Amino acid sequence: TMFYRYTAGYYGLAIFLSVLAVWVIDKNKFGFIISGVCTALALGIYQAYLPLTVAMLLLVMIKRVLDTDESFLKHLLRGIRYCGSVVIGLVLYFVILHVSLAALGIELTGYQGIGTMVLKDEEVEK
Repeated sequence: TMFYRYTAGYYGLAIFLSVLAVWVIDKNKFGFIISGVCTALALGIYQAYLPLTVAMLLLVMIKRVLDTDESFLKHLLRGIRYCGSVVIGLVLYFVILHVSLAALGIELTGYQGIGTMVLKDEEVEK
């Protein structure tokens, strides 16, 4: 993050949103929706923080399994809730991305040829 100091503030906000997504998920009945929105916002800033969010959710899940005497079913339902939150975040991110691109009339550009990658066999045939 500090290699690109001019982005540190934005990346810090994305990390904060990832942490907030994990913190809010068990706070109320609809916390998984708020968590999904926070995840989508973090993805909008920097997509590489999705694994950070997932890792924190896994750590919270492991801690709960080890610290509580809840039933397997309750842990399973909590895990499904966590997965649902991540899926909501991903879907919301992609919907907002595609709507924004369509509204602005632009498309994502290929970075270092990623949009024109071909398999080696296809290159040989050309």
